Amino acid sequence: MSKDLKIAMVVFDTYQPAGIQKEYAYRTDLDLQPDDLAVVAVKEDQFKIVQVVAMLDMSLANAVVANKATKYIVDKIDLTSHIKRINAAERMTYIVGQLEEKKAKMEEIAVFTLLAESDPEAKKLLDEMKQLTLEA
Repeated sequence: MSKDLKIAMVVFDTYQPAGIQKEYAYRTDLDLQPDDLAVVAVKEDQFKIVQVVAMLDMSLANAVVANKATKYIVDKIDLTSHIKRINAAERMTYIVGQLEEKKAKMEEIAVFTLLAESDPEAKKLLDEMKQLTLEA
């Protein structure tokens, strides 16, 4: 038995309230923390995602828990790249929205300026709008 081997207590259904979820014990030598997501083999060719709820040293785990942990965690799920992609997409949406607002204001001013060139009343109104903008 490796000295780095630990018992990971995991839950399959993370949507259930704490205390209702059934915990399962898996062996692992991976660096896992509570709330990490991991992959476990449930059958020979089937895998499930689980959430780690606790980590126990083999020496501290009681014999019943240690004996129930007969399978190993396959790997930890690293969400770093996924989170970066989501954050970048959200930021891009924000930036495009800001630029669209600025574009709309610029187009509005361009139309008002063109209108003012051919309509004296529109020129007076545009001049008044500019003055009010300066005073605000």
